[in-house]
Amino acid sequence: MGLVWEKPLLIEPRLADLNYANGVVVTEFGNVPVSWKKTHEGNTLDFSFSIPSGTTAIIHLPTLSKKNTLVMNGKLLVKNGIPQKEVLLEGRWIVVKGVSGKCSGSVTAN
Repeated sequence: MGLVWEKPLLIEPRLADLNYANGVVVTEFGNVPVSWKKTHEGNTLDFSFSIPSGTTAIIHLPTLSKKNTLVMNGKLLVKNGIPQKEVLLEGRWIVVKGVSGKCSGSVTAN
């Protein structure tokens, strides 16, 4: 185990049938504003969130197809299902570790 403040925050949206969610999640690290929106018949998930200062997060974004494209903060992290070195594909999740600050982007099914 370990102390909670030595662990990263986990952001893992589970939207089910929701097309939109927006709010503030209260965590042990501070408030985390989040926004999720499915568009284009569920082929795109737009997102934004803000990690509290002094904290890092592990982000689990849902895969929408076998050939996803992920853009976060203007950086291409997954292209046609092929992750860049700082990104992992784990089951139904695209995993990005060490995320901090304000983040926005999209996952698109190709």
